[in-house]
Amino acid sequence: MSKSCAVIVGDIGGTNARVQFLWYNRDQKSLTPSISLITRQTYRTNTFTGLSKILERFLNDILNEEYQQEEIHNAVLDKNIRVVLAVCGPIWNNRRSNDANNVRMEPDGSGWATQHAEEIENFLKLKA
Repeated sequence: MSKSCAVIVGDIGGTNARVQFLWYNRDQKSLTPSISLITRQTYRTNTFTGLSKILERFLNDILNEEYQQEEIHNAVLDKNIRVVLAVCGPIWNNRRSNDANNVRMEPDGSGWATQHAEEIENFLKLKA
């Protein structure tokens, strides 16, 4: 029996958000899981109003590409995805804060609103 899942990893900075979509597969017979890079994208952070919007765009971009594996396409459609992100600035109570010493992301001068990890999960309708 094998265990597979989709994983989004990202480095969210003040200038760019670099995100990758990986496919994790663990076969019970093998000691080492395989991890395959499916796609990667870089987005200008200041063109989005929040982290949820970047991830939403990334998922839409994935759905618009052709993938040979139906498993991957279904994982995105079903939102059966694990997400691991490194986010610039301080994190407090599972939330990115926008303090005065942090890199500001201001498309319209207002900066990003703080977003709790659960809010992002709910916005994207990810399965827990």
